[in-house]
Amino acid sequence: VLAKKEKVLERWWIYFLLYSPALLFLYKVWTGVLTATDFVWTDIGWIECGNPRSFWLWFYILHLAGCFVAGLYMTWQWSAKSTFMREKKQGRIIIWSLIPSFSFGLVVNIVFPSVDIRVLPAISPILSLIWAFGIYYAITRYKLMDFTPQVAINEIISRVKDLLILTDPKGNILKVN
Repeated sequence: VLAKKEKVLERWWIYFLLYSPALLFLYKVWTGVLTATDFVWTDIGWIECGNPRSFWLWFYILHLAGCFVAGLYMTWQWSAKSTFMREKKQGRIIIWSLIPSFSFGLVVNIVFPSVDIRVLPAISPILSLIWAFGIYYAITRYKLMDFTPQVAINEIISRVKDLLILTDPKGNILKVN
């Protein structure tokens, strides 16, 4: 919805492509092992150990990476095509807050344990806070997904080329473009 790709979701088979890997992963988690085959106690805490030869692990990693890359691309495309500076800034905030969260989380939580590198405990829940803060900032500072009349008025006023001064009935200046 944010990337304005609703037309893609009009095709029924897209839902199958989107949800079937998730259902497979859910089934695998319920019936066996998907990512972590064991947990090992180290000086820095519990660390997951994965099986680097597991088809399911690498299928999960590729699916996860593909979803994030597709989301990043659609967000970047939406931001780049937008004529509104507010939307461009929102897109940049979302993208630049997601990249470190995803990159470090993927490496530390999935790749390192899969190849038996025990450097850091699982930190992706903490790293996801970077992305959450980025989205929070885009929502509060730039009114992400906020389509109120006040936002529309502010956008229109900011684009008027002539000098515009809005005052209240007492003559107090409320806004100047």
